[in-house]
Amino acid sequence: MIPVLEPCFQGVPDMWFFSTVLFLLIVICSVAGVVNALAVRRELHARREQEYHARGRTATGERILRERYEKFRHRRQH
Repeated sequence: MIPVLEPCFQGVPDMWFFSTVLFLLIVICSVAGVVNALAVRRELHARREQEYHARGRTATGERILRERYEKFRHRRQH
């Protein structure tokens, strides 16, 4: 008679269960990492764009003040 080997761990699900769970965990973490990277990239782009427009507004404000000052000086001289 051929002896039947009893499994070492009684009640442990088949190996496919663990490999499936591990695979799904890796997929979920990978997707989360990609989504996070895209969100960070979008945030950096938005911040860079805000800084660009803020510099433009600052330069425009300085130019307007300079023009007003020049007009004021011009009027005071005449």
